[in-house]
Amino acid sequence: MGYDVHVTRAEHWSESDATPIAREEWLAVVASDPELRLDDAAEAPLGDGSVLRHEAAGLAVWTAYSGHGRGGNMAWLDYRDGEIVAKNPDAEILGKLSEIAARLGARVQGDDGELYPSGEAAAQSEAPRPGIGSRVFRRVRYLFRRAQPLEPVEVVVQVGRRYRYLGRTCTVMAIDPKAEHGLGALTVQFDDGGKLTFALVGDAQSTLEPLPADPLSPGDQAVRPAETAHRAPPRRRL
Repeated sequence: MGYDVHVTRAEHWSESDATPIAREEWLAVVASDPELRLDDAAEAPLGDGSVLRHEAAGLAVWTAYSGHGRGGNMAWLDYRDGEIVAKNPDAEILGKLSEIAARLGARVQGDDGELYPSGEAAAQSEAPRPGIGSRVFRRVRYLFRRAQPLEPVEVVVQVGRRYRYLGRTCTVMAIDPKAEHGLGALTVQFDDGGKLTFALVGDAQSTLEPLPADPLSPGDQAVRPAETAHRAPPRRRL
């Protein structure tokens, strides 16, 4: 997955598309900087002898990087979604990112939202390496923010109705089609008292086998026989 550092104008890099750096602005910076070269593609050799190729409009490389070309190492600067991104940068690359950010009226921010200093201090900065859990959480939040809204989920089950789920009988207690970012939530309670909540999307609803309508369920007008047996006979009016 790696660790990304972003040149962004947004308060948080995951919202860079709201206050974007235009591709034209980035291309102008690349064209005016003799140390930057626009490639629009990157290649990296793999262990099996094959080559991994990544194509992206606006992808540039910092050719003045001291590690340029050593063991296939390159300082790639990837333009995407209104920001410039460098993966796993060292202190030297952080310094270049700070220089680029100053020219674009932007700032340098890590995956976890931490900001990096500008000017000479940037060259002394070392990008931290947060734990895998932190990186996964940030990336998932970014994807959710970028994702297109889901289509409304068609609800075919009913609250209060009884169903059979994997051999166990249960009652649908609650349905929220808007929960979980549009995935929907369905909560059932089993006859033994246990509860289960799962997403409405996918095959979840199809796994609920409807049982015959219960005439004694709440809302029915039928009277339970047990209740009838214990009712006192009506008084006669004298």
